[in-house]
Amino acid sequence: MSEATAGARAPIERKVTASSTAAAVAGALVWLLETTVLHGAVPEPIVTLIYVAVPGLCALAAGFFAKHTWRSDPEALRTKPYIPPPGSSI
Repeated sequence: MSEATAGARAPIERKVTASSTAAAVAGALVWLLETTVLHGAVPEPIVTLIYVAVPGLCALAAGFFAKHTWRSDPEALRTKPYIPPPGSSI
């Protein structure tokens, strides 16, 4: 890392923000739906699966559809991947 970027903080990426927010909101909405509308009519194992699956799927979808945050780090753009020579084992 160069001295110019050593003190700078990178912005939080949009995909991370969207996924985190979607998971939190989905968890709250599932809880609200379960406590106000369903009133315990759904069996407990099914409710547990819903609490796990719905926020995760919402986070996945939000992260997928959020715009990508461009990184303007020139060192990262110059870095080339290591390609081993033919016939060598890693």
